[in-house]
Amino acid sequence: MVAVVPGQGKVIALSGLVNTIYGRTMAFSSTDKGTTWELIGSYSGIYSSGLHFVPSNPDIFWINGGYYKSTNGGVTITGRDTIWEALPALKALEIDQANLDKGSESTSVSQDGSIVIVSPHESHDLFRSLNSGNTWTNIGNTLPAGTAFPSYPLVIDASTYLAGCSFTVNGTWNTGGGATGIYRTENAGQSWTQVSSATPSGSPLVFNGVIYWSIFNGSDGGMITSSDGGRSWTVATSNSLNYWIEPVKLPNGLVATLTNAGFVATSTNGAPPWTTLGPAIGIGSLRGMVYDSVNKGFLVWQRNGAIRRLNVN
Repeated sequence: MVAVVPGQGKVIALSGLVNTIYGRTMAFSSTDKGTTWELIGSYSGIYSSGLHFVPSNPDIFWINGGYYKSTNGGVTITGRDTIWEALPALKALEIDQANLDKGSESTSVSQDGSIVIVSPHESHDLFRSLNSGNTWTNIGNTLPAGTAFPSYPLVIDASTYLAGCSFTVNGTWNTGGGATGIYRTENAGQSWTQVSSATPSGSPLVFNGVIYWSIFNGSDGGMITSSDGGRSWTVATSNSLNYWIEPVKLPNGLVATLTNAGFVATSTNGAPPWTTLGPAIGIGSLRGMVYDSVNKGFLVWQRNGAIRRLNVN
């Protein structure tokens, strides 16, 4: 997977094993639009699916896959493969003990980095830290019974969070037998209310006061939006979008994603009309896209690790 360090023009790429769950992951960085790469670190963990930067200090980021964190832009990466190893205090919590051998699925971090919410891989648990990851509380056990895995959390403020309940495994939907949807808490996870029945796919984007979330509609992808902190949702685009791609913010106020036909497309509000940019990407099995605002270009990657760049004016 690939991530762009906000405001720096530096690209970080994490390599991992595609056909196995556990393996050695290498971290690389590039400062020349991905033309050349420098090895900056490595760790033993699950195939990585995302980086989550602390907005106020992008040199600090959390890595999906295991429970890993860097505080110096990836020069060093610390953590462990599983919950059991990384968060020993969790052994005392009321959680499914089988989940202790799992890595993380997704992470959300507050503006200052103090609040961190992590969702374990294929789990109904949801762990929150109020001190940058030093101690943790399980807030997933208060979600209503029968929900799908709360795979995609979002920190809105100190007591308001969202939990996107759904999950995919190798391109098929595995929800743990639960109902998909988006849930909201205003009391730091003591109780949750369902605010949407949509099936979220990947982490949401918060941009100019609006939350954008890719969705899976059963056979195709679309996008939903909320302008009131996740209390209510609108289906902005119902189909024709690649549901694997998380929404991307652009400096000009537009939102970008990929169409099913493989084109980068932009919109003013997540709804049609979508304006396509450049030629189609030309490769399949795409799993992510980011925008490099310093060097003005999109980077997309496949499940097997191949990366392509689309330069834009």
